[in-house]
Amino acid sequence: MSILFIGMQEIIIFFALGSFLFFGYTIYHAVCNPYLNSNQKLLWIIIILFGSLIGWTLYWILGKRGQND
Repeated sequence: MSILFIGMQEIIIFFALGSFLFFGYTIYHAVCNPYLNSNQKLLWIIIILFGSLIGWTLYWILGKRGQND
């Protein structure tokens, strides 16, 4: 018997959809971030696309606020 009548397929779909939405929001945030200049936006988009989960995490920890000049 599964917990709350949710099977493994539903759980996998839920996490896959959640990951996809978070990925899309991270890209959107990097593009619209006013604290980053054009070169930094491009660099962060490349890092997010090719870095997958590590890229997303790095962006939210390091790149969200840009550089403090």
